[in-house]
Amino acid sequence: MCYEVLNVYAYAYVYVYVYVYVFFLHPHHTPMNAILSYHIIEEKLKPIKDAVKRLKALVQPHLFANTVVGQHARTLYWKAIQWDLMTMAIGYKAMKGSKDIVGSVSVDYLMFSGHVTLAEHWFRMETVSHQKIAEGKGNKAYYEAQIETSDFVFKHMLPRTLALRQSILSPSAATINSSGAMKIENFSFDHSL
Repeated sequence: MCYEVLNVYAYAYVYVYVYVYVFFLHPHHTPMNAILSYHIIEEKLKPIKDAVKRLKALVQPHLFANTVVGQHARTLYWKAIQWDLMTMAIGYKAMKGSKDIVGSVSVDYLMFSGHVTLAEHWFRMETVSHQKIAEGKGNKAYYEAQIETSDFVFKHMLPRTLALRQSILSPSAATINSSGAMKIENFSFDHSL
């Protein structure tokens, strides 16, 4: 059952990439750009501030626990701080005149946000599962499977945010310079030259 949820996540992950890279060849025309520029930047970062505040409140009671739940809580707390700081950095660069930054980082930003949100939901399930096992209620095997799946998400999926964060904070000059940083000849697919 838990792995069915991961399959749904994998499908959504692939769908976003196919949708963006196949149907929209330029990031300025993607729905991701609209999400980042209008819903986040235009609203003075309020949606992200609210999400970060909610995430910090969720993990705060578990921060000092010397358990796997405590490790996951500290990881999520740090990701919330990174998410907040990255959003402010993007907003700052956009306000200082680099409007293309929003389009160039929008896909990676959405993927970072999705990974953190996925981990948040699995953290919720993990804490409830530990509580139910301690109370002796429900199907113990089911709750143990949820705990294992949460651990999988934290160990194998959430680390992808490291590369996404790096990509967001240092985008290529070719992707953000609309004045033509690359010459048109460099886009040639004629390899016989």
